[in-house]
Amino acid sequence: MSLNSGQIQILADELNDDPLNLGWAAMDDAAASTAINLKDKWVDQDSVESEQIRTAVGYEAFARLQADAREWLVWMTSPSSIQITRPVKITLCGYGFCIDGAEGFGDNSDSFWQPQDQDTEAPALKALIERLVTRANMIGLPRVSQGEIEAARAM
Repeated sequence: MSLNSGQIQILADELNDDPLNLGWAAMDDAAASTAINLKDKWVDQDSVESEQIRTAVGYEAFARLQADAREWLVWMTSPSSIQITRPVKITLCGYGFCIDGAEGFGDNSDSFWQPQDQDTEAPALKALIERLVTRANMIGLPRVSQGEIEAARAM
């Protein structure tokens, strides 16, 4: 086992409390190990390199931005990295791409991109801002083995 005792306790708390109602109690150890290690959850990066943003933005789309939006984008990408906050994400990607579970609720029309650019620029920037993780990653753990699931359940 590679998890230390503190990490096993975190895992035990996850399995016993099941805060996201994932059904850990109904799974055997092998199924729980597979499920907790499945990359199926999107989380925001803390920051994104400014050069990545500048590279992702199409020249034509940038040229079509309103002057204040162009100024904001240049200003935001002046430092070497951009801190990803909710307002930054909404501006770059739009509400529907920004809020958990909001796909279908909103769309990217409230981003600052011109209508003809919304379907290309917002998704391209969302791909930089978010990363796919496992439930284990979300609770601060590396990959969890079936034996570690067994050890956590035995606590």
